[in-house]
Amino acid sequence: MGFFDSIGKALGDIWKGVQSVFTEVISWLIPIPSVPDFDKNLAEQNAQGVLLNKQSNNASIPVIYGERLVGGTRVYLSVEGTTNQYLYGALVLCEGQINAITEIRVDDDVVTFSGGFADGTQITSNDSRFGTTITIQPFYGSDGQSASSLLSTLDDWGTNHKLSGISYIAFRVEWDSDKYTGIPKIQAKIQGKLISTYDSGSNETANQYSTNPAFVLLDYLTNTRYGKGIDISAIDIPSFYTASTVCSSQITPYSGAGSTINLLDCNAVIDTSNKIIDNVRTLLVGMRGLITYQQGKYRLVVESTGSSVLTLSKDNVIGGISVQSEKKNTKFNRMQITFINPDKNYQSDTVVYDTDHSTYLAEDDNFLQEGALDIPTITSPYQAKEMGKLVLLRSRNSLQVSLTANYEAMNLAVGDIVNLTDDLTGFSSKSFRVVGLGINADYTVSLSLIEHQNAWYTYETQTQVPIIPDTNFPNPFTVLPPASLTLDDDLVEYNDGTVITRLLITVGASTDQFVTDYEIEVKQTLDRNGVAVTDDYRVISRGKILEYQLLNAIDGGTYSVRARAVNSLGVKSSYVEGTHKVIGATEPPANVTDFSISLIGSDQMQLSWQPVADLDVESYEIRYQKVASGSQWFNSTDLVKVPRRSANSVILNKIDTPFTLSIKAIDKLGNESLEPAFIVSSNVTAQGYKYISSIEEHPNFTGTYNNTFKRTESGNASGDNVITLDTITTFDQGIGNFSDVDANYVFETGGIDKNIISSGTYDFYSTFTLPFVFDATFKIQLDMISDDPYDLFDSGRGETLFENAKAPFDGNLPTNAGTNIQIGASETSLDDISTYTGVAQQGTFIGKYFKFRAKLISLNNQSRALVKGLTVSLNLQNRSETGDDITSGAGTYNVTFTNPFYATPNVSVTGQDMASGDYFVVTNKSTNGFDVTFYNSSDVAKSISFDYQANGYGLKSA
Repeated sequence: MGFFDSIGKALGDIWKGVQSVFTEVISWLIPIPSVPDFDKNLAEQNAQGVLLNKQSNNASIPVIYGERLVGGTRVYLSVEGTTNQYLYGALVLCEGQINAITEIRVDDDVVTFSGGFADGTQITSNDSRFGTTITIQPFYGSDGQSASSLLSTLDDWGTNHKLSGISYIAFRVEWDSDKYTGIPKIQAKIQGKLISTYDSGSNETANQYSTNPAFVLLDYLTNTRYGKGIDISAIDIPSFYTASTVCSSQITPYSGAGSTINLLDCNAVIDTSNKIIDNVRTLLVGMRGLITYQQGKYRLVVESTGSSVLTLSKDNVIGGISVQSEKKNTKFNRMQITFINPDKNYQSDTVVYDTDHSTYLAEDDNFLQEGALDIPTITSPYQAKEMGKLVLLRSRNSLQVSLTANYEAMNLAVGDIVNLTDDLTGFSSKSFRVVGLGINADYTVSLSLIEHQNAWYTYETQTQVPIIPDTNFPNPFTVLPPASLTLDDDLVEYNDGTVITRLLITVGASTDQFVTDYEIEVKQTLDRNGVAVTDDYRVISRGKILEYQLLNAIDGGTYSVRARAVNSLGVKSSYVEGTHKVIGATEPPANVTDFSISLIGSDQMQLSWQPVADLDVESYEIRYQKVASGSQWFNSTDLVKVPRRSANSVILNKIDTPFTLSIKAIDKLGNESLEPAFIVSSNVTAQGYKYISSIEEHPNFTGTYNNTFKRTESGNASGDNVITLDTITTFDQGIGNFSDVDANYVFETGGIDKNIISSGTYDFYSTFTLPFVFDATFKIQLDMISDDPYDLFDSGRGETLFENAKAPFDGNLPTNAGTNIQIGASETSLDDISTYTGVAQQGTFIGKYFKFRAKLISLNNQSRALVKGLTVSLNLQNRSETGDDITSGAGTYNVTFTNPFYATPNVSVTGQDMASGDYFVVTNKSTNGFDVTFYNSSDVAKSISFDYQANGYGLKSA
């Protein structure tokens, strides 16, 4: 029992109470695997590994049963010929002797040859792709095969290099750069190992090609070269024959099928580096079989329908019985089976058995229990799905019973079916299969049983697997050129402030599916003065991307650019060409936007603006003209120049009104913005202010959106409602498949690059309406952060800057996103407000009605602001009004303020030369004035000269 010495130990934890076991067993599915059990990715890798060409001189040689497409192991390579144009080699496929080689593939293409394949016969290709460059000599692996006549012409391959008992391909490939890019990958479709089969009388027929799993297992158990080498006398041949008849039972694979197939086939590539017992398990899984060692012989049982050979009841069961029900983690409601699919180039594929899934799911409280089983010996989706059905049904009905029976059970064998009747459990002739058996010292029999139902093994008629139409690929040696060539230029700035011009080259992707690279060539044709330049095309780049650049392009120069596509074989397309005159630094800078003013203290003001995107801007020039309207740039006076890299704001001494300020960007060539931006004074004062009230738009942001929207942020501003810019296009507006979306761009940006809209606004829901026209000062509180949804960790700066991905490797990114608060004022109504003025921190405006707007911008269409808070507070100027040497007259004197206040002020009155007992009374105090009456000690009104001072806030404009 050397082969199964470890089986008893392996099953010891499964079947409790079995003693003195003399019948050991290895089964295809005991116990039922829990979820998850099988690594689908590993199964896929194993299937792909079979198809590869490997280089080794000590790799294990596989055994192939049935039909499979395989690669092989290159054990010999040599380059010969006067120009080393011939590549000779020997590719070992598998153990011999095989039945046939039916197909040869080179670099994944089926190659046409001048005739059929025969053992030891040279044959040359006659193929539309490879021509006559391939010669092969296949060997099927007989022990007496001769050395290769193709390789024997070489000095280091002699007549003794026979590779006896090994199936291999001797080959010679003639080099052609348009056909090959390296050592070709060679694959062969093989009808595998010739084995022995047996009939009902145990008569052997040797050297047969068979896919019957029972005879395949028999060959592996008895083979002395790659198997266990068990003597045939230790094999229960009738049991293997019976098992073979179950496997060869004919079934109609699907409704409407024109022919039948075997119930079970074995088309396997056996890795001889694995443990023998592991390979046996692999073969058993593919045939739902179990092997026992009983009475000195190995016996095979393939699970199928059957009848009970013994009824167990209280008459022959001694003592009680132990019952174990199925476990939750092994009770499936859906099953995946991984198999090898010839229709998918012998890659691993998956079928799902989910018949009655909804019913089972409901029984399992809607908890998905999906099992997975890898069966690499099956190549039929119908056989695989039938196995999935069996595993699922067994998992849902897998009662396990342990009991002790009297002598009547001594004739049982592992694999037999018995009926069990038990009053306590309610079993009435319930069928079980024997999976463990042992005779005890007192001649009783310990049995381990697992539930059996004949219905599980009745083939379930399936629907036909959809037929995938053949794919007609274009000829990989005829390459389609790029679809287009777009040329442009821009400026790029280095960290030290150096700005250069670059020529931008955008290639339209070729529709050729084999294209992997693009080759870009450039030459200059004209200088900046239009004079012809002598130059030759030079390759500036070759790569997979579609955007390229030529640095330090000459401003004003003209360039000719051409591009061609290169496929995976190195074959090149024709060129697409284009010319471009570089504008670069000669183009005027953009106009400055969001020019605004804020007061600082009593005698300073801060000017702020939004930086332009032009990288060659050297400074911002601010000019001054003492007019309230009609200012012109060329008539104004230089006030200050601010270097671009210094700041986008400047603090100056306050200028007396009226005035108009204007600003332009100036580049390094002296070009200036085409139009200036203006600030016009509005009677701004710099005194103290009285807080009146404020409006807050957050957190609800119920105002009006234009190219903006509100969302609840989950990233940098997690949990906050924020206002941010919308995208130019939405994800649903995209054309093509979901999988076509570039992985570098996220769903929220529409799935394409630079899709953030350049600017948008949010109009406040709240407004201010004052009782009169006032000089109103508004203070701004803006809470925002910048966000770049394109800066993903895997494709943005985090791809190369793992530890500090929030900042670039060298320096800081420019601020490409911002928000500016704008204020609109009117003296007539809210509806009359149509223009807005930007304010950085605070600003003073004349009006009665006021509206507010937040303007969000993105300079690069990638970054955007996330505005979390918007607060505007109304503040009115603290001021006083006085009167001196006023004669009251002998009565009530009315004082009218020169400029009314927003609220009733504090009033102080001082009488001059008042006698003892004189007094005064202030009445009718209001925002416009007050009444005062002076009295003598007899309460008689008298005339007094007096002074007054009113202290309040709010300057009502005339």
